[in-house]
Amino acid sequence: GKLMEIAEDKVIERMFEKHSSGTSGGGRGVDAEEFEAMIFRLLCFMLASGEVQISPTSASVNAEAEERDKHWREEFLKRNR
Repeated sequence: GKLMEIAEDKVIERMFEKHSSGTSGGGRGVDAEEFEAMIFRLLCFMLASGEVQISPTSASVNAEAEERDKHWREEFLKRNR
């Protein structure tokens, strides 16, 4: 399968600025939380559809980060039922 490169932070920041509610385009846009939720859903879909794969070398081995992500996912699911 194809491997995707992880976008640099500045690329993600430019995407957020383009679609955020602070844009001059007059549209409502999204706030930071909505943007994060959209990216999370996109990545989940891409993983489930097989478009991306997580290699063992890129998987997090940091238990603290994994615990934080677990709590974030649980909170996300509670808010978006």
